[in-house]
Amino acid sequence: MKPKTLIPDAHRPQLPPPTATFGIVLSSTPRGARLARLVIAERLADWNVHRDSNGFNAAILVVAELAGNAVRHCADAGWDFSVQVSMHPTPSDPVAPATLRIQVTDACPERPVRIAPPPPQDSESGRGLSLVIGLAVRWGCLSLDRGTKSVWADVVL
Repeated sequence: MKPKTLIPDAHRPQLPPPTATFGIVLSSTPRGARLARLVIAERLADWNVHRDSNGFNAAILVVAELAGNAVRHCADAGWDFSVQVSMHPTPSDPVAPATLRIQVTDACPERPVRIAPPPPQDSESGRGLSLVIGLAVRWGCLSLDRGTKSVWADVVL
């Protein structure tokens, strides 16, 4: 069996100042993960991101995966998790699609594991980070104070 390779801390690139931000703290339960997806979907719609756009769907899937991972891997810690989203314009072209930065913070210090071999075809889990990697233009993990971490991803809307 291959040893697990943890994702190293990644420096988040600086984005232009956000035009909109939102954050919410939720319980580390399946209901909390579901609420993260629903609440962020409503917020994006409020920000005039079209529900049928590829960017909207990619952002919601990334939120669902990161929130689900926070619940799945860190619920035993007994702490809540938070989701923050911020919309950033493209500085050189105001008509170009914005970038949505998604950040999920939890009380579990373990960073995500890079899985070298794909999961078995009949497996019901193990593909979440692969989806995030495929949908985000960049992503990473930051270790924070008191044993917490944030997993973040930038999605073009």
